[in-house]
Amino acid sequence: MNLAVRLLKLTFIYCLVATANAATQTNRLDGLDAFVTQARKASGTPGLAVAVVLGDEVILARGYGVLETGKDQPVDENTLFAIGSNTKYFTATALGMLAEEATLSLDDPLTSYLPHLRFSDPYLFTELTVRDALSHRSGLQRADLAWYVNPGKSRGEILAMIQNLSLEQSFRSGLLYNNFLFLAAGQTIPAVTGQTWDDFINQRLFKPLQMTRSNTSVRDLGEMSNVAVPHSLADAQAVAIPYYNIDQMAPAGSINSSVSDMAQWCKVQINGGKLNGKQIIPEKVISEVRKPHTLVPLTGEGHVRTVHGAYGPGILRQNYGADQVAYWHNGGIDGMVSSFTFLPDSELCVVVLTNSTPNYGLDSAVLTWILDHQLGLDDKDYLADFNEKLLKQKDKETETRQLHIDTHDPSLRPSTTPDRFAGTFSDKVYGDLVVDYVDHKLRFAFGSLYQGELVHHQNNSFDLAYDLAWRNASDPGVLNFTLNGSGKVESVLLQFWAEGTPRVRFIVPPEASAKER
Repeated sequence: MNLAVRLLKLTFIYCLVATANAATQTNRLDGLDAFVTQARKASGTPGLAVAVVLGDEVILARGYGVLETGKDQPVDENTLFAIGSNTKYFTATALGMLAEEATLSLDDPLTSYLPHLRFSDPYLFTELTVRDALSHRSGLQRADLAWYVNPGKSRGEILAMIQNLSLEQSFRSGLLYNNFLFLAAGQTIPAVTGQTWDDFINQRLFKPLQMTRSNTSVRDLGEMSNVAVPHSLADAQAVAIPYYNIDQMAPAGSINSSVSDMAQWCKVQINGGKLNGKQIIPEKVISEVRKPHTLVPLTGEGHVRTVHGAYGPGILRQNYGADQVAYWHNGGIDGMVSSFTFLPDSELCVVVLTNSTPNYGLDSAVLTWILDHQLGLDDKDYLADFNEKLLKQKDKETETRQLHIDTHDPSLRPSTTPDRFAGTFSDKVYGDLVVDYVDHKLRFAFGSLYQGELVHHQNNSFDLAYDLAWRNASDPGVLNFTLNGSGKVESVLLQFWAEGTPRVRFIVPPEASAKER
């Protein structure tokens, strides 16, 4: 047998084995469609998309449901969704590339590149590094509400707000998620390259990775087709809502992408920075941005097999099963939730994009189903497990709502006349909350997003009734006014119903109090 014939036979055998292996891997996804369809409907989520990458091959890229509730245009593998905080790993990778090129150092203080940055603790001015910001170990309060209610502000204006953030825990003592600091890290890119963060991400990552539909701003979506519409859920009913413009915090969460494009991002993660054999991201960068820096406390809510976790630059590292290491992140912004994970040893990567908030953990449930089945850990009834968790969350929502309803007592009248609740109340981090008395009604305005009427609940407590009706389900809350001994309002407490949301006390500014006296 001559050499050419032998090589031809070997190639044929290799192709048969590769085809058989691919078929085996695909067969492990049998049942996924049924699970996703039932879980999606149970959650009330209008649409989602999923991609599964194994080695160099996309073994699944598929859409489920529709772009917008009440309409029939289906989601597919090219449908665009907001990926939220899954943007962070793109930012960290971009900074890793600049560090590899010696354009900057991850271990330089942020103020080396952003000299106008100020902190409540002067120590941070010389010590807080780019790496610290990427790893959420600054110790500064999160205060997301401060930037969230101000989508029209510039990135520079948001950076200026950092000086008002207080230390909630010691510097580098543990994980305290902070989008402000991630913005600051991302803004070192224009400081050292002269390019905007957006242009750098597009030129250095999107284009070489052939992520042809991905972009960094909702402003780019206007002329595009096949774009998922965000939704808010209330009593399992989905309502279409506007895209939130997160341009002011872009490095922390503004990317829009599809599972087809995100599959390209998957490939470079599980192939050492290579795409189709070409080195796109240097191996040293891949290694650098996977280093764990900040331990993540575990809770009973996590995956049963998770025994340790740590956060590195823009990505969470944890075990998966007894002998797998997984890198993972999720993302959420109004009406959109995403999950992304890759397991280098198994050369496996999964992306799930959805278009509703809440989605009751739908993205995480689909991700877990795929990983467990691919790894041979499928040892439970996944749909029953999802439905049980979904019902617990809904029961908790119902209980919280009912507790609030039960405390409603209009016979407990306010301590003063409605017009005397009007005024401007301030907080150094969150800014101003304005209460007006117009046409015999109290109205509130907090930033450009939270505006509406105040409806008396009991005593000096008023429910928020938003002008945008869908916010009444997504952000229910109350204002509680505090009066001094003279019967004058001195502060107001903004409190949302949802567990874990901030309580913010706004006070009458000292100069206003002095003028009254």
